[in-house]
Amino acid sequence: MITSKPAFYNKYKDLIYLSIIILTAIIIRLLYMQDYLTTSIFPFALNSDSQEFFRWAKDIVYGDFLNHKAFMKWPLYPYILAGIFKISGIKLSVVYYLQFIIGVLSSVLVYFISKEFFNKEASFLAGLLTATYGLFIFFESLAVYTTISILLNLIILFIFIKTKDDLNGLKLFWIGVLSGIATILQGNIIIFASCACLWLLIINKNKLHIIIFRFISFIIGALFIISLTVIHNYLVEKDFVLIQGNAGINFYIGNNHNANGIFYCPDEFSASQEGIFRNARIIASYNVGRQLKTSEVSFYWFKRGIVSICREPFRHLLLIIKKLGLVFSPYEYTNEVEFYILRENVDILKYLPSNLIFIFPFIITGVLFGIKNFKKLALLYIFLVSIAISITIFFITSRYRIIITPIFIIFASYGLTNWIYVIKKKKYFIVFTCLLLLAYGLLFCDSSWYKKSLIQSDDFESYMFIASRLYNDGQYYNAFIELRKALMIRPDNQRALFLAGELSFYLRNLKEANKYWLRLIEINPLASEAYYSLGFIYNEQFRFKDAVVMFQKTLSLDPENKLAYYQLGLAYKGLDKKEEAKNVFTIGLTKLNASDRLKQEIIKKELELLRK
Repeated sequence: MITSKPAFYNKYKDLIYLSIIILTAIIIRLLYMQDYLTTSIFPFALNSDSQEFFRWAKDIVYGDFLNHKAFMKWPLYPYILAGIFKISGIKLSVVYYLQFIIGVLSSVLVYFISKEFFNKEASFLAGLLTATYGLFIFFESLAVYTTISILLNLIILFIFIKTKDDLNGLKLFWIGVLSGIATILQGNIIIFASCACLWLLIINKNKLHIIIFRFISFIIGALFIISLTVIHNYLVEKDFVLIQGNAGINFYIGNNHNANGIFYCPDEFSASQEGIFRNARIIASYNVGRQLKTSEVSFYWFKRGIVSICREPFRHLLLIIKKLGLVFSPYEYTNEVEFYILRENVDILKYLPSNLIFIFPFIITGVLFGIKNFKKLALLYIFLVSIAISITIFFITSRYRIIITPIFIIFASYGLTNWIYVIKKKKYFIVFTCLLLLAYGLLFCDSSWYKKSLIQSDDFESYMFIASRLYNDGQYYNAFIELRKALMIRPDNQRALFLAGELSFYLRNLKEANKYWLRLIEINPLASEAYYSLGFIYNEQFRFKDAVVMFQKTLSLDPENKLAYYQLGLAYKGLDKKEEAKNVFTIGLTKLNASDRLKQEIIKKELELLRK
């Protein structure tokens, strides 16, 4: 009886803690969704990553399973979306509810991971903080890979923890397979998994040939999955692209001469994800003098990034230090406009923590307290360091950094419970030191010097961001007011000029739109989106000759612009050039994605009319 009572009590405590974590997580997410459904950006914001993944998934559902180009984004998530759409219909609300469930599971998994290292009180606090962290819930309500990636990363960490003393070749092969799956969802985890595998094989004092054999087993498992993306990319484009083709572009964005550590869109790129890929391909192809394959575009921008580093090595060294400071800072650098719109319209999000400021001192003390048990906690430290390195190669955003936030929370929970322990034990010197550390952490993190040292204040980008938020919320007039402030600071900024043209168009001031887009072309003759937009206006104004010139220029720069083929066909039709119109419509029909059913029907009707 005496020995069984503690076991029963511990089991009962586990059940209570898990019940509180799960119920809290579910209630908060239901309240969140109740408001989210009524916002203007549900199910996604215009020109957002969510919209692009949604389009991709729809194409898969409608038959374009292989995609006709090499992957430019992490490819697994749209296939997961497509699978959900096949079962439930094309409803993103179903996806968001499923991602809420995944968020709850991640909270539970954080509890169990923490319990492997610390006491149940620290584990309960870690699980509860994960369940109520506002940014986790925000990403669960977007059609992006982040939520599933966090869960898979935690699963891999948990498997390593549970099998650390018995890692044979077969187990490591299957861990490699799981790591490969997580890698094509979001690539950072492969660095942690590789480092963790080597660490555990070495500390278990295996002979060298055993370490090599078992590590190769892990690598084979990972490459088995990753090779599927290589095969796909070669089949559709006859080009060797490892997973996705934007690595060089992201490297340049994070390391060019204007890079500041966070995501900062260079002036020559459009602000949207697809716009960045399009502009990157056009600029690279123009400068090389021929149409480039995806791997060649990526390599071009990688070289541009290396050139920037070599020209200013000391500045880049400081930039790396700054990026590390951003990774290990309490602030979140959220460049998704949806977050700020939802924080204003979703009541529960206003009260949930959306950064690490209030637990940051406890993260510091947790990390410091844990050093004395480094061997036991090594996997947590390896996770932090390896993911931090993988992020600093490129740039810092909350979507990338958030995958290490569960580990920050685990250390914070451990740090807080240690404070309680030393206070109870009346270890006054440690208590005094911890209080100084807490005061220093809170004051330092809130100081204007600290904020400015990590991210330079930029009024232009602030106005641009506000204008983008208002634009996505349909407030075009107010968006234009903010944009004019940005243009007063940088009157020739390409992103600002294009957005000014768009807002003028939506406000039905076509003369102003024309002026802004012509100015953009004057600054950047490769701005294909400006040519297309002008052609669209000219078609509306029955200026068909001018429209033909603009759409031909668009297609010379961007042969994959499927909408330009349709608009060019309309311009030819307006000029009564039926054969040219038929040819262009036919080409445009082949360029459309599988999910573009409505556009396909429109073009088919145009072709039928032209054949009569």
